[in-house]
Amino acid sequence: MTRNNKNKNNNEDEEKSGCFSKDSCFCCCCLPLKPSITITTISIIISLIIGIILSLIFFGLNWLSFFIYLVYIIVIISLIVLLIGIYKENIPFMLQFKPVFLFFLIFQTILMIYDIIQRFKETPVEKVINGKTYTVKESIGTFLKILLIILAIVNLIILVSYYY
Repeated sequence: MTRNNKNKNNNEDEEKSGCFSKDSCFCCCCLPLKPSITITTISIIISLIIGIILSLIFFGLNWLSFFIYLVYIIVIISLIVLLIGIYKENIPFMLQFKPVFLFFLIFQTILMIYDIIQRFKETPVEKVINGKTYTVKESIGTFLKILLIILAIVNLIILVSYYY
């Protein structure tokens, strides 16, 4: 067998990686590594863009949200540079991903914890009933609290698995 045939066979073996093999990404485990990383990266980019747009629509812009959007935009740029690095096989383009995404994971974890704490607080709301003003404490139900915690954990697991 010639050297070119051996290289072709090695490349074919890498492209034939199956479900949960060592050469597959956890998020798209049944695809070869390169398409799997591409699909997962594009999915994360799209979800971040949708998150920014929906947040702008529903909550507007203030200093805290501006900082959050800035972090998201930096991560989106890092993911785009990662995709370029994967396709051009440019190592410096890929090396920038680890520290940026690690910072994003830490930032996202802190943001999730802060959001859950804020949503669990009982907020006093004034309601007018028959001309009388009453102060009522409003909070979300137990089911929604559990659902928020589960969604935060699932989101964190997906991001951490993508990081590794």
